[in-house]
Amino acid sequence: MRFESKEIKKSHRKYLVGIYVLLVSIFFGIIFSSRLNSKHYSRIEFQTKLYLNVTFIKKVRGSLSLNDSVVIYGNYPVIISNINYIKKNHIFSDEMAPYELFKKVDNDTLLLVKNSDSLYFKLIDSDF
Repeated sequence: MRFESKEIKKSHRKYLVGIYVLLVSIFFGIIFSSRLNSKHYSRIEFQTKLYLNVTFIKKVRGSLSLNDSVVIYGNYPVIISNINYIKKNHIFSDEMAPYELFKKVDNDTLLLVKNSDSLYFKLIDSDF
């Protein structure tokens, strides 16, 4: 009787090991497939020069994806505006497409041009 119970325990271990290997394989398979399917976005940095005609904006993980190519954070404050109706605490994510976006090399300011109106946004230092 004891001999049979030891064999049953050994067979249970084999099944548990098999289930464990299967679960680990599924886990790594999901991670691998999500990495293959993920889009690669460019991030705006201090050295970046940028001209982008933005026609499509999508929110991605707390940031904005512009034309599915550039990722930018939406909490940049406006510093200069030639538009009278812009509120004092206006931020980058308040703007809707379409617009043109410019950034010079080694500059911490974004220029947004929409319908011949200009807005300048200050890039936050922690992003550099």
